[in-house]
Amino acid sequence: MNKEDIEKIKVLNSAMWQIVKGKFNSSELRKLSLNKDDPFYKLHQNILKASRKLDESSHFVKDLGNGKLNTIVPNNNFIISYFKELHSDLKHLIWQIKEITKGDYSQTVYLKVIYEFSYWPRIYKPFYSIIFSCNYSPL
Repeated sequence: MNKEDIEKIKVLNSAMWQIVKGKFNSSELRKLSLNKDDPFYKLHQNILKASRKLDESSHFVKDLGNGKLNTIVPNNNFIISYFKELHSDLKHLIWQIKEITKGDYSQTVYLKVIYEFSYWPRIYKPFYSIIFSCNYSPL
């Protein structure tokens, strides 16, 4: 291995470490000029793709945590597949609540993601209490 290859490995390794720490800046990696015949080309491209996927993930999860359900859901990103399911469940729950406000008291709650956590009783008990109260309260 020559000096140039060792330097490429150092840059690629540094980029991966920066991604792991959450402080990746692609400018250093983009300075590394590799042609398609270079043995490090695919690794270089995959590190850039991983960085983009993590960046997408970070923005999506941050928006989800802030309650922004109208956020763009990244495609083909397995890193956040669990959060995508949570996002879908929460949007469905909101739709159900809107249906209840219209008088449809037949709604049932099953949120696949939340059911797997201990949060389940904290969600379904108040939900069904609301439905019960609305269904049996004199109007």
